[in-house]
Amino acid sequence: MNQVINDQRPTGGPGASEPAVRAPAPVPDVLAIAGACTLEQADETRQRVAERLRPGSRLTLDLSAVAEADLSLVQILLAARRSAVEHGATLVLLPGASPAVAALVAAAGLTADAAERAFWEGTPS
Repeated sequence: MNQVINDQRPTGGPGASEPAVRAPAPVPDVLAIAGACTLEQADETRQRVAERLRPGSRLTLDLSAVAEADLSLVQILLAARRSAVEHGATLVLLPGASPAVAALVAAAGLTADAAERAFWEGTPS
């Protein structure tokens, strides 16, 4: 639902009867990914993320219910993050990824750099 905010300008000056219109803030889009996220489900996972990640959008991924994960999930997320940057979109992860995702990210060595750690842990950098 779009929301438009009308601000009344002070009376007595030029344009006093014309309201100022500001564009609404984007509504957060959260995509929950659950269950297995392995090579077997990679095409479906990639497609679900790509459908929601549009130019200028902000997509938040909730990985808290991922039961099983392999490096295909990491590849999907890295490609989606790169695509987001290229298209002026934002991809973020909610804090609290499942133990399967946390273990995979740690084993892959993706948390050595502070900025990378912030992305994978879902914390502001």
